[in-house]
Amino acid sequence: MNWYSDWFLADEDEAEAVASIATDDEGHTFDDWPHLSMRSVGETELEALWAILRGRRKRPARVSEPLLVVDEEVGPAVGWIVPEFIGALAAVKKTDVPTLAGMWHKCECLSELEAETVRDVLREMTGFARRAKRAKKPVLELSTW
Repeated sequence: MNWYSDWFLADEDEAEAVASIATDDEGHTFDDWPHLSMRSVGETELEALWAILRGRRKRPARVSEPLLVVDEEVGPAVGWIVPEFIGALAAVKKTDVPTLAGMWHKCECLSELEAETVRDVLREMTGFARRAKRAKKPVLELSTW
């Protein structure tokens, strides 16, 4: 598992600027936007979490919608995280994080990660989602592989 997903509080019209972090085209950096970096958490892992949050066994529709793909073979790609997913994450109570993280860790896609790592990532994600809701900003995802 050697991919990274980074979430940014950024508007959709900033997708190219966010992508430039990985391509060095415009000199943007992670510090240009509030962000959350997650190692080994990509689309499959997020869909598994979305299914858990919705109380379903099957994975639901995607949690992100593509906005910009710079190169399909080497990345990066920028997507828009759907507001329903951010809302569900923001609604998670801090006391529920350990239980939800345990359920998420049982998913095959996260089996290589330590349970504590999964719990920490979920805690960071819920905090970031709450921050996005307070700021009334969309969440863009930069994926590199």
